[in-house]
Amino acid sequence: MWIMSRMKLLEDKRFYVYIYLDPRKSGSYQYNEFQFNYEPFYVGIGVNNRYRYHISKAKRLSYNDIKNKNFIGNSLKLYKIKKIIKETNKEPIVLKLKENLNRGNALDLEIKLIKNIGRINIKTGILTNMTDGGDGGNGNIFGRKHLLKTRQRLSKIQLEKYAKKYKTLYKEYSTIIKEMILNGQSKNQINKQLLIGRDTVYRIIDDLNLSICKFNQSRYRKEKLQERDLNKILKYKDSVLQFLKKEKSKSFIRKELKLPYDILLKIFEYININYNTIPHANNKYLKNYQIYNEVIKKYLLLGLSNVLIIKKLNISKSQYYKIKRLDKTFE
Repeated sequence: MWIMSRMKLLEDKRFYVYIYLDPRKSGSYQYNEFQFNYEPFYVGIGVNNRYRYHISKAKRLSYNDIKNKNFIGNSLKLYKIKKIIKETNKEPIVLKLKENLNRGNALDLEIKLIKNIGRINIKTGILTNMTDGGDGGNGNIFGRKHLLKTRQRLSKIQLEKYAKKYKTLYKEYSTIIKEMILNGQSKNQINKQLLIGRDTVYRIIDDLNLSICKFNQSRYRKEKLQERDLNKILKYKDSVLQFLKKEKSKSFIRKELKLPYDILLKIFEYININYNTIPHANNKYLKNYQIYNEVIKKYLLLGLSNVLIIKKLNISKSQYYKIKRLDKTFE
């Protein structure tokens, strides 16, 4: 598969060879069949918009990034591009020397041009190229090893950047965050108020004392829940009392007010009414349980058995014993 993909790459005639010229240095620069009106400083090969890549990268990076090599690439070339843009307020001149080449021919021409013009880093000429060009030129490493080294270097740069940034943020925010935690504020609230990354907030909290944070968060949530419940109790208690005066059932009250079971229980507790004495919607015997009480008492005084009373009242056994349980005089 690898050989086939390499073969296709060699047959692909989308490649071109391009050259960067310095608009500050005009003159006649002759290299075999190629003649330029400005001094060349970089040669490369590419497809699509590759010839623009170095300009975009130079604009994106600062002088400090280039100086400290906080990126992967040719610092000499990028520094020169930045300097040209700064001094002339124009981009470098980029020419496509030959187009519609396969990769092999493009690489051959690149090597030839670099050799003819020469490189600054080995004191043979004026180009900022760091290698002789081509697959296997001096200093070029291709394949998985190169990819792994690049990733490792980029990862190291990013980690160092984050470590410096975190150190500054920790000094600046650790005391404030600690105070906010002790005042019972949650991680999300801290994140929203301070407008710094959630991961940074969490890391500072972990470095301070995670157990304290957990305790304060749970306490804060508990207090918030209690406050929310009290607000609902005060809001709905009068409505519940009105429904009770109209002899409405528990399920009817819950449905009308859209209240959860636990809140309704708390409302009954608050207004000092036993929840179990309130009838259910579908239990007619409970709605009129006081009438049943009187009848059951009379039958019991007459000496009738439980079975006969159930038959006479035309109710189920479970309903009968529920009525008896509600009135403690049966015990």
